[in-house]
Amino acid sequence: MDKSFYFVLPLNEDAHRAMYGLENYLSHDADPNSETVNFDCAVIVFPTDKQIQYHKHMLKEDFNESVKSNNEYYDMVKEVIESAGVKTTSTRGEYLRMIGTNMTWNLILRKDYLPPWNLIFFTRDHGPKIVPPSEFGTELITTYFGVG
Repeated sequence: MDKSFYFVLPLNEDAHRAMYGLENYLSHDADPNSETVNFDCAVIVFPTDKQIQYHKHMLKEDFNESVKSNNEYYDMVKEVIESAGVKTTSTRGEYLRMIGTNMTWNLILRKDYLPPWNLIFFTRDHGPKIVPPSEFGTELITTYFGVG
C-alpha cells in the first residue's frame, strides 16, 4: 500500500463534511448505553475492537504502523490539550451524551463513514465540535476553550 496516498489523500468538501460535520453525529434519542460527558473537556475517541479487526483486515501488513501512528498522534494531542489546562477523557463507546448548560447532544460515534479515531471538543456553553486533524492546534484550543 502506498502510504503517501493513504495518509495524504485530501477529502473533497462533501466527504469532509460527512466525516467531521456535527450534524452527521447527532441522534434525536439518547441510547441507554451512552457514556455521559457533563464537563468542559476534549474527548479522544479510540476505535472499538470490531473497528480494530476491520482495520487489521484492510491494512494487512501496514496495520501495525497505522495503529502506532494514530496512537502517537493522539498521545501528542492529549499532551498539547492538557498543557493548555484543558481536561481530556477518552471513549471506545458507540454513543456519547454531552450535557451542556442549556442543551444536551446525543452523538453516535460509530457510523460506517466516520473515522475510528477522532477528537471532540466540548464546553457546556458551546457544545461539541468534531475536530479534524487538519484543524487541530493550540490556537483552536485557546479559542474554543477560552484558555491561554
